[in-house]
Amino acid sequence: MNDIHQDMDEKMSSVVDPKIDLAEEEYTEAESREVVRKLDIYILPIMFVLFTLQFMDKQALNYGAIWGLKTDLKLTSDQYAWTGSIFYFGYLLAQFIFPPLVHKVPIAKACGVFIFLWSAVLMTMPACKNFTGLACQRFFLGVCEGGITPAFVVLTSLFYTRQEQALRSSVWYNGNAMGNIIGGALGYAFGEANTNLQKWQLFPLVFGAISLGFSAAFVFLVPDSVEKARFFNDDERRVAVLRVRSNMTGVARGHFNWYEVREALIDPKTWLILIIALPNALQASGPGTFGSQIVKNFGFSTLHTTVLQAVPTGAFQFLTTVGAGYIATHYKDMRLILIVIVNLPAIIGGACLYSLPKSNKALLAPYILVYGAACTQSLYLTFLSSNVAGYTKKTVVAVGSLLMYSAGQIAGPHFFTEPPYALGFGMMMTCYSIIIVTAIVLRFYCVRENKRRDAAHLHMDVSQVVADEQDLTDWQRKATFRYAL
Repeated sequence: MNDIHQDMDEKMSSVVDPKIDLAEEEYTEAESREVVRKLDIYILPIMFVLFTLQFMDKQALNYGAIWGLKTDLKLTSDQYAWTGSIFYFGYLLAQFIFPPLVHKVPIAKACGVFIFLWSAVLMTMPACKNFTGLACQRFFLGVCEGGITPAFVVLTSLFYTRQEQALRSSVWYNGNAMGNIIGGALGYAFGEANTNLQKWQLFPLVFGAISLGFSAAFVFLVPDSVEKARFFNDDERRVAVLRVRSNMTGVARGHFNWYEVREALIDPKTWLILIIALPNALQASGPGTFGSQIVKNFGFSTLHTTVLQAVPTGAFQFLTTVGAGYIATHYKDMRLILIVIVNLPAIIGGACLYSLPKSNKALLAPYILVYGAACTQSLYLTFLSSNVAGYTKKTVVAVGSLLMYSAGQIAGPHFFTEPPYALGFGMMMTCYSIIIVTAIVLRFYCVRENKRRDAAHLHMDVSQVVADEQDLTDWQRKATFRYAL
């Protein structure tokens, strides 16, 4: 245990600016609010914009499918499904590249490089002439985009307290919904445009150019940690460091620790989180890759489909994600309950899509309902960020969840290769049910563990322990760590 504390002290001394005076560990609520206000002004909008652009870039394939991409590249339904899947083979590879990289280089700078690379790769899509070329382009796009979500999970835990993370994560994650809305609106404009290019080629060129310009702004504006934030004065920087110290989940990068890898693998929470992550990705993969074709099959024109498959679904996703984030922030221990709540309407929507006649414009309403489950990922990621302590352990669990996410996204499109997509809609209902049951089990486990720790350390004075346990895991500090549900 002393070796662990010594290792933690060495890491902290290497990342905390020596000019920051941490001898005074008290700060007022007003000082804390000012720090949060600046983070919300300077950091959160940038993360939101980046996630918006990332989603639009990924969806260039979905938008292009009804504007001639499949015809021009002579893609069969199976080949098109594989172009959706192969993106996540690249995404999967990125999970082995990015975590070791952020141990060695500043995390925000690494993100900026990946943004630049994915933008450049996206803009090569119009040059693809067949399935082979498109598959290669999608694979490398997945590699370049794959590190952003784990990086944002880490950045959120470095900037915000555990109680603040749910709402902030829901905000930047809602870039997916905003990307859907903006992408649909731009798609309508592209559909009306007169150009020498094919309409499907406009999506990657315009979206990629916007992302390319944003890469430099991200590197310049986003700090690698609260200690390096230029928008803080010295007092605010001290408060910012002390605030995230109270998370007891680590405030900066550390050495890779094999003990924490083992602990992550035997922790029941890890496997319950992964069980949620896999079906959540499976159910999202169909609308993500085949959404435009599903909605067009309801009986809408190509131009109307471009808007209807994106704008109302994105708006509903936006409202549910922000609402869930607000509730999770202002009401204690609600995250796992919210996962159950948002998946219940999705089951109803999936049942309608599965059982009702498919060429029916009224099916747009239940199709919109399934997008309420989209905030499941932001909820379980904030649960992970708040309840898995130890930098290596958190990295392992976060990467594991993204491996499950990749596996689900790889397999999911192949349930939707042929209309009327009954197999895919049945799969979605099954996934919602698994998520609900697993969230209930995970909550039961954490409540029981909290009660057990309370009973075991009932008479212990822990007031002096927090500052000394910055890079220990949640299992190593059973006296002080309680799970935030």
